[in-house]
Amino acid sequence: MLKLADVQRDARTIEIIGADGYSTSITLDEALRDDNFLAYEWAGQPVPILHGFPVRAVFPRLSGGNWVKWVIEIRVK
Repeated sequence: MLKLADVQRDARTIEIIGADGYSTSITLDEALRDDNFLAYEWAGQPVPILHGFPVRAVFPRLSGGNWVKWVIEIRVK
């Protein structure tokens, strides 16, 4: 999705913010990896509330602390 957002040339990081106030920042290069995704379904059903409904950011190559639940905002910096 970031590739479609026309990110400014000087952008270096993204910050992902959850409804619970938790946030994380990762480098733009890391965020653009092909195996990252925003999960809105799990086994054909909406992501359960405890696992991040409506959207959870998933970064398979990073620790689980970077997997933000209840995503409400993504900022490119």
